[in-house]
Amino acid sequence: MSPQAAHDYAEVFDGVPSQHNGKDAAVVAELAALGKSREWRYEPPSVVDQELAYWVDWMDAERVQGTMWLGRLEALLARHWSEATQWLKLNSSTLLRILQEYGGPGGLAGDREAFSRVSSWGRHYLAAEKIRGLVASTAGVMCV
Repeated sequence: MSPQAAHDYAEVFDGVPSQHNGKDAAVVAELAALGKSREWRYEPPSVVDQELAYWVDWMDAERVQGTMWLGRLEALLARHWSEATQWLKLNSSTLLRILQEYGGPGGLAGDREAFSRVSSWGRHYLAAEKIRGLVASTAGVMCV
């Protein structure tokens, strides 16, 4: 049965355009009795489609979690080291490694080997200017 047919007939049914579950069921039953419906066979999705839907849902949930954690990280960096995102992207693996190793800008500022360590983590993907800028950005940061 067409949703439009059910919608149009709802007001004809009792003179009121409102809908609720009881009225909807009565409208569908009456339209079916009048021959305005047709058979609709349900075919469950194939195993491949079910598995694909599962993995898409899982990936979406993981993306939502990742976005939430990046938001928390962005808030902490904005409070304690806002200059960091001028040099590296928030989701940069090098930035995450720096935070893991040093805990924040204070640890990075205190390490004499900081340039070489960060350079080895970023490899050829990370330009020397970015590393120098990142290390220099720690100089004016208040360490908490």
